[in-house]
Amino acid sequence: MIYIKSKIINSVSIYIIIGIFFASQLTKVKNPIYFNNYIIDLAAYFFMAGIFIIIFLKNKADILDPVVFFSAIYITMFSIVPLFDIITENTLWFGVDLFSYGVKGTVISIIGYLAFVFGYIFTNVKKNVIVSNKNNNYNYNKIIFFSLAIWIFGLTMSLLFLFLNKGQSILYIITLGLKGQINSGNLISLPLGFISVISTIMIPAYLIYYHYGKSKFLKFILFYLTSMNLLIRGFRFIIIIFLLAHFYLYYLYFKKRPSIVKIIFLLVLILLLIGLIGFYRNDVRMGSEVKWSAFKLEYIIESFLNNFRIYRNYYSVIKTVPDKIQYGYGQQMFKYTIILFIPRVIWPGKPLPKVNEPIRIGISEYAAKAGQAYPNLGEYYYEFGIFGVVIFMFIFGFLNKKIKVKYKDNFQSDWDLIIYSLFLPAMLQLIIRGYTPSNFYLIISLICPIVFIKKITKMN
Repeated sequence: MIYIKSKIINSVSIYIIIGIFFASQLTKVKNPIYFNNYIIDLAAYFFMAGIFIIIFLKNKADILDPVVFFSAIYITMFSIVPLFDIITENTLWFGVDLFSYGVKGTVISIIGYLAFVFGYIFTNVKKNVIVSNKNNNYNYNKIIFFSLAIWIFGLTMSLLFLFLNKGQSILYIITLGLKGQINSGNLISLPLGFISVISTIMIPAYLIYYHYGKSKFLKFILFYLTSMNLLIRGFRFIIIIFLLAHFYLYYLYFKKRPSIVKIIFLLVLILLLIGLIGFYRNDVRMGSEVKWSAFKLEYIIESFLNNFRIYRNYYSVIKTVPDKIQYGYGQQMFKYTIILFIPRVIWPGKPLPKVNEPIRIGISEYAAKAGQAYPNLGEYYYEFGIFGVVIFMFIFGFLNKKIKVKYKDNFQSDWDLIIYSLFLPAMLQLIIRGYTPSNFYLIISLICPIVFIKKITKMN
């Protein structure tokens, strides 16, 4: 009873404090365009966050439920950060002001949130009363062997990519660019993007060994090498998935929930990590020497906010589709997902995706070449308009509920918990980087090693 009261007080208090703060800043906004945006963004906050709190309390959700993780990211991206940017007068994106399309964009984001909520809440999935934790039906020696074998294969693929395309030595990788050779030798300019995708199998392989392995020293070595590899590749969201998976697996396995102090500590750690990666990612991708002495607090704050400022790229989609670009009608989501994994070495004439067209036309050629992406909401709108937003956000909510019930509420073994621990933080990538082809293969690379090892090590 005390926990429930504390849960209600904490959630409602945070909701009110944030709302009052932004409402008190309204008088500072003078420009009519920004004022209209501020009003709709503030209304979106009260509406979406209010719905979230009702769901959170009424459905007895906890911090490890997908609806909590999704809502925190979604509301921050489409409401809180836009409000913050307006009151701090940070409204230009690559020199372009896109807030003329913000009101429409925010309204559509509210529709998308409602669609997700309906898909999540009204998905009727039966919950088992008894959870059977069948962990004794597997050959643990085989688990260790295959997890290490897959991890080594993933590391080999990643190093091959770095050696051939970047010329980075192992010393450069493990010291985060402080020492070692860079851009040395004759680099091979080959389309090796598929190798980059394969290398992410290191994450589930490591997590399996972390859970089942006995050697603490080997766990540390694997953790360090995996972390350094992901960091040197500049994979912000992938490294966060990697770290959060430990957090979720621990609390799921021991049936605990983190205190507010531990949650805050984790958030600070993630902020520091995002800032760190944002600071040096361009240098390491170019193979330059990293000047850590120039690292400042402002990089942490800006790198964090820039991840959520992807809402501006979403505004660019609203600006260009369908007035300047026709709807994709599934070309990107379905067609290119099928052909993406075919290496260009095999198919040199493989067509290029048009994912960057709204950025190129709506913002600039430079922004498109810089790899600016838009959230999943933008992809759904680009493909099928508001209809696509409603349908695919509903499906997204439906799938999240199914996964929660199957792998968290009705888990049958630790394998289910490992899958869930990876899926939940992976939602960060699915929401903020809305590109179905790469996201599809990311999920495949995270889940398939677990399913494979589970099946091949099961004893009759």
